[in-house]
Amino acid sequence: MWLTWSCLTLTPANLKIPVFAMIYSTEDVLEQLMSDSLLVFAPGLLDVLQATTPPSVAYFMSLPTDIKKHWAIYLLVLEKPSCRHKIYIGSGTDRDRGGAKRFWQYDTKRSLPRYVERALNDGYTIVHKGLLCWSPNPTTAKRFAVRALFLAIEATLSIVLWAMVSRTKDYGMPHLCPWSPRNHGVRWLLLSFRLGRRNCRRGRRPKS
Repeated sequence: MWLTWSCLTLTPANLKIPVFAMIYSTEDVLEQLMSDSLLVFAPGLLDVLQATTPPSVAYFMSLPTDIKKHWAIYLLVLEKPSCRHKIYIGSGTDRDRGGAKRFWQYDTKRSLPRYVERALNDGYTIVHKGLLCWSPNPTTAKRFAVRALFLAIEATLSIVLWAMVSRTKDYGMPHLCPWSPRNHGVRWLLLSFRLGRRNCRRGRRPKS
């Protein structure tokens, strides 16, 4: 929770949409929503987020896959012979089918994120779709706030695990990654920032 709050408060205002400040006015509000949404995090994730070295591909491959109809933040592992693995972090928040619909879209090659599609066209294959965290589908009254929560956690995990294209740019985001991206052994794929004005404008639902 602290990492998500840090991401929300330390990200420059010009890179965030105003809705986050309106929904999460205090840390207590964020904590209460996390508690109410019954979030569950993957086994071992806390240790990974606190480590001073990057996680291994083996850890990513061990992430649970039983998506059911939960809302979820997921991590893809992509593989190509004689090349480094790539990862991508996204979220599945379909109203009825939750993250299961997003996984189905990957299986059927529909509505793919740009960098995932580019990697697949370059000969990579998705070899694992693992869950970083998940929760039951929210009620209609809480759906908007919980979707914003998922986008904030998604952005936070992408920064901490450095799921970015560049190893040298910081994209104007807070420095939450506990190890140097320049020295890690996995080539990451870009996340479209869910906190950014460019990808999460009011009234528009970004693709996960």
